Amino acid sequence: MSIRITCIKKSNGYHEDRHHAISELGWTNEQTNETGRSTRLEMYDTDGAPAHA
Repeated sequence: MSIRITCIKKSNGYHEDRHHAISELGWTNEQTNETGRSTRLEMYDTDGAPAHA
C-alpha cells in the first residue's frame, strides 16, 4: 500500500523538535483513492511494513 501525505495539522505551543509538533496527517491511498486522517503515532505504527519518503 502506498499513501501520499496531503496535509499536516500542528499542535499549538513550543516544540523543541518541529516534527513532534505534527499531531495529525491527511493522506490519500494511491491505489484505492481512499482518503483519511491519522495521528502521527498511528502513522509510525507500520506493522513491519517499509516506509519511504
